[in-house]
Amino acid sequence: MGWAQKLGLMSPPPERGAADLRHRVAVLEAQVAQLARVAGVDLGRLPPPARTSDRVRQLALSGRTIAAIKVHREETGLGLAEAKADVDAILR
Repeated sequence: MGWAQKLGLMSPPPERGAADLRHRVAVLEAQVAQLARVAGVDLGRLPPPARTSDRVRQLALSGRTIAAIKVHREETGLGLAEAKADVDAILR
């Protein structure tokens, strides 16, 4: 068992169901949000994720938002909501 697991920061890696993973992601997102508040960081003002390709950025910045989302989903395998959030972040 690693130090992070001993501190309760990470769970051991056994196989998990989708519901367990969704719960774990929700817990981690809440922790990040709280850390951001304490640090005075506005998560909505962060730069777009590095996972967006030049092609996706070009499409988004040229006003082709739907095409950018479609290409981003094809490139990353993300769902619609996640891909849209990434493209929206480019436009902020």
